[in-house]
Amino acid sequence: MFYERLVAICAEKGTNPTALCDAIGLAQSAATRWKQGSVPRDTTMRKIADHLGTTSAYLKGDPETPEENK
Repeated sequence: MFYERLVAICAEKGTNPTALCDAIGLAQSAATRWKQGSVPRDTTMRKIADHLGTTSAYLKGDPETPEENK
């Protein structure tokens, strides 16, 4: 669920998971781990959500709208 949502939001923002990792200071290998099913820790999840303008809950599978400010 996480990786699929991440890829979709990245596409909407004109980026990709690898570029996202670069932008928030993570190793590019993190994107590979996520693709293989790993889920980031809460602090990293918040960084990702903040950078993409969404919520951690949405990235984790909450069915609500992805926007941080509804």
